[in-house]
Amino acid sequence: MAIPYGHERARRVTMAACLLAGLLAGLLAACTGPTNSLGERLYLDGRGQQGKVAFSRGPRWLSRGDFGCATCHGEHGEGRFVRAGTIAASAPPVSRLVLRARGYDRETLRRAITEGVSAEGRALSDYMPRWRLDADESSALIDYLETL
Repeated sequence: MAIPYGHERARRVTMAACLLAGLLAGLLAACTGPTNSLGERLYLDGRGQQGKVAFSRGPRWLSRGDFGCATCHGEHGEGRFVRAGTIAASAPPVSRLVLRARGYDRETLRRAITEGVSAEGRALSDYMPRWRLDADESSALIDYLETL
């Protein structure tokens, strides 16, 4: 039995629309994916665009492996108690809601991560590394923190 012309045309238009929607979704994922994956990589294992990110201050054992923010602040930014050798400290939560409640915006958060300065302008603990991030890495990490 033959499909009437009008039904065949409607089927083709529907298939073309679905194909176009799939292509657009793929393009959107390709455009937004790298920044998020860079931020996630920095947060979870301290790897930036050129590999392991350098830092000053903070525990030296961080440089011996794939350690990032999550090592101390938790995989989901929940904060945790950290014990490594003779060092024992509590790393605060870094979820979006907690950071906002503590007065952090994008600029003060960048300063905390790279310079070790709190939102109020006080020096953070020496256990907090001062990560040497470029502008793209800093932006990607802060974008990622906003998803926690």
